[in-house]
Amino acid sequence: MEKQENNTKNILIIIGLGIILMSSLAIFWFITGSKRGAVVSKAMHNQEASQTEYQANPQGGEFVLHSADGEVKLSDFRGKLVLMFFGYTTCTTACPASMNEIANTMSRLTPEELEQVQPIFISFDQERDTLADIKEYSGYFHPKIIGLGGSNEEISAVAKQFGAIYTRDNMIESELGYGFSHTSTTYLIDQNGVYADSFPFDLGYEIIADELKYRLANPPVAATPQAQPTAEPKTTATVETPAEQSFDAFAPANKE
Repeated sequence: MEKQENNTKNILIIIGLGIILMSSLAIFWFITGSKRGAVVSKAMHNQEASQTEYQANPQGGEFVLHSADGEVKLSDFRGKLVLMFFGYTTCTTACPASMNEIANTMSRLTPEELEQVQPIFISFDQERDTLADIKEYSGYFHPKIIGLGGSNEEISAVAKQFGAIYTRDNMIESELGYGFSHTSTTYLIDQNGVYADSFPFDLGYEIIADELKYRLANPPVAATPQAQPTAEPKTTATVETPAEQSFDAFAPANKE
C-alpha cells in the first residue's frame, strides 16, 4: 500500500513538473514572440508609412516615353481617358493579373466608349524588355493597349509623378536572375490629361468599367488655354488738315 502511494506521489510530481515546464515555455514564447511581433509590426508599419507617403499625393503630369512605333506623349491622348499600369514582361503574378483586368475592363465598354479610352502599359525593366517585347506583351492582352519603355531615368521620373514604387530584387536561384517588387496599382488620367484616380490590385474589372463609363458620361470641363491680355488700342494724334490725315493713314507705322 505504501509502495502504491509512493508511485502515485511520483506520478503527481512528474505531472506537476511537466505542467510547470510547459507553462514556462509558453510564457517564454509569448514574451519573445510579442517582442518579435512588435519589431516586425513596427518595421512593416514604417515601410507602409513610407510607401503611403510616397504615393499619397501623386501629381501626374505630362511625360514622353517610347513605343516600338515611336515617341509617345501623354498629351497625344488628350480628350480620352487613360488607364495606365507599371510592370514588366517577365512578371508572373501581379502584372498578368492586372493586365487581364484591364483587358476585361475594355471588353465591357461599347465600341463608342472604347474609342474614348486608351490603356497603357509601362515597363520598368529596361535591361530585359525591348520595345518590341513590350509591344508584343501588351498586345497579347488587348490590341488597344500601348506598351511603353524608356531609359531608367525616364521611367523613374514618370513612376514618381504617379506614386508608383518598384525595387529590383536579385533572385540567385532563379533562371531570370532578378525580379521586381512593385506597386500593382492601375492609374486613371482624365480627358484633360490630369491624374484622376487609382485602382488597387484585384479591385474587379466591373467596378473599373463602371467608373470609366461614369466619367465618359460626365467629362470634366475642358481645359482652356489661359487668355492672353488684350493690347490697348493705339491712339493717334489729332491731325488738323485733311491732307495730313490722308498721308498719316498710309504712312509706315515706324517713323524716324
